[in-house]
Amino acid sequence: MNRGGTAVESRGGSLDRPLSFRANVSWSFFGTLAHAGSRWLGLVVLARLGGAETVGTLALATAIVSPIFALTNLQLRQIQAVDASGRFSFSTVFGLRLLTSGLALLGVGLYAVLASRGSDLAPVLLFVALAQGFESLSEVIYGRLQRRERLDRVAQSMTCHGVLGIVALALGYAATGRLAVGAAGLAAASLATFLFFDLPSLRAASGGKIGLQPRFPRAELVPLLRSALPLGGTMMLVSLNGQIPRYFLEGSAGRAELGIFAALWQLVAVGNLVVSAVATAASPRLANAAHAGDRAAFRSLSAKLYGLIGIVAGGGILLSLVAGERILLLVFGPDFAARADVLVLLALAGSVGFACAVPGYGLTATGAHGVQLPLFCLITAVSVGLCGWLIPAHGLRGAAIAILGTYLVQFFASNLVLGARLRRLGL
Repeated sequence: MNRGGTAVESRGGSLDRPLSFRANVSWSFFGTLAHAGSRWLGLVVLARLGGAETVGTLALATAIVSPIFALTNLQLRQIQAVDASGRFSFSTVFGLRLLTSGLALLGVGLYAVLASRGSDLAPVLLFVALAQGFESLSEVIYGRLQRRERLDRVAQSMTCHGVLGIVALALGYAATGRLAVGAAGLAAASLATFLFFDLPSLRAASGGKIGLQPRFPRAELVPLLRSALPLGGTMMLVSLNGQIPRYFLEGSAGRAELGIFAALWQLVAVGNLVVSAVATAASPRLANAAHAGDRAAFRSLSAKLYGLIGIVAGGGILLSLVAGERILLLVFGPDFAARADVLVLLALAGSVGFACAVPGYGLTATGAHGVQLPLFCLITAVSVGLCGWLIPAHGLRGAAIAILGTYLVQFFASNLVLGARLRRLGL
């Protein structure tokens, strides 16, 4: 069997040949980069066509919708990917995803009617929620493909979601001047990718034996929920922590300031692509070292991750200091370039955030899942407190300082918990 092959099978063909580990890492990085790059280009297009306030409206809609779907997604993709014994059938996982995504859409719809009725935000909220809902269905298929070690199809799907989405968003907004039409394009692109790429991939990965008929057997559903609910809660808090500054900025400074913040933070987040790809690839080795009780290997690999993060973070801070204003002027325009000082603070905050990945992956590698939920409850409380204190008084600079403070607390608290875990394991 050729595990290193990368040829994409024809539609309806078999995906019975897994890729090599290196090929899967490469495809994963490519897919993440393409998806994140498309989101960044979407902000650039909106900034050029509609200005900071339009960017702020989309950022606010995303900030409201994302934590809801982070909770209801329940990390079902990862549960499938590590389900080596086949405890949970695809039909059960898909059925649960249909239920939870439906609840998420219902929740967003109620919020749009009750809290945003009559405003320009309501239709944007609904279409952003629809786009994330269709992506959540694709994610269930990603879990099946990941289990088959075919991340090439996952990466190609993510690229389709991203590229089709940015084209539809740009054309819709440019033709009508209405953000809701552009957001409807995002939803249409997600639906098209699910129907015309992900479903054929699912059929190929199962030899045509798996369909989309949902099932709800109690013997599978109850243990699935027991595994998924804590993970969903943790991921909701992780997503919420990234959105809290946006809520406070919109409330105290308006959507234009929120739009500037979203664009600046998207530039900083580019560095996380490198960190995430390498840390994801390193996590199995961390887990193996922890399982084998190999203290030297665990600490050596962690040190190498910190070294890589130092290079990425140092480069980002230096670039923001030397050329931040010029980059913002070239990409987004003068309104954004005027806040280059905030970009430097966000680059510093992002650097600490990158470093948080090491203890985070370390906790997961050592099997410390349950402790992460209360840990992120603490971090969320810190974020709310700092944002509530700093943003009303200092605006964008206050948001950057609040993010920096939150990441510092997360870094030290995570390392304290990880240290206790390692001592318990004799590492």
